[in-house]
Amino acid sequence: MKPVIAWILATVYMGLAFCTPAQAHDGTVYINGKIKQRTCTLSSDSQALLVRMGSVQNNVFTRVGDSSRYESFTINLESCQGSKQNLSISFEGTPDKRNPSLLALTPAAASATGIGIGIYNQDKTLIPMGNASATLTPAPASDTIAFVFFARYVSTAADVTTGTANASTTFIVNYA
Repeated sequence: MKPVIAWILATVYMGLAFCTPAQAHDGTVYINGKIKQRTCTLSSDSQALLVRMGSVQNNVFTRVGDSSRYESFTINLESCQGSKQNLSISFEGTPDKRNPSLLALTPAAASATGIGIGIYNQDKTLIPMGNASATLTPAPASDTIAFVFFARYVSTAADVTTGTANASTTFIVNYA
């Protein structure tokens, strides 16, 4: 039995002789950025906007794509004088599952179903979620710029149920 134990110990010691200590992997940090000209400031009246959609009868929505009236809202930027860039705004949020161009309603027990919210440029062209709006350039002598947008309910199903129809989105000012 002793030769078996001696053989096992010899095998273990030989295995340990060829082991190397573990080393951490060296990583890389990539830093990307851009130095830009002067940017604008978000006006205090645009920091927490509320778009009142009102009450809409569900019989307005009889097929996919039917929509409610447009409700306008404005995002104001100030201190833009000297900024020569084209500006646009992107809206981020949870896209509707049936139509990802639309903003999904905030899920709640009493929420309406079959509805998403479309956000539109001033010319009433749809801005798909995550895409940039139409661009504006500040006038040389102007210190402010106003982005006018519209929101409206759009049916994503033929059967729209009643309930609350609220949503929220974050907007990002893009400089190009």
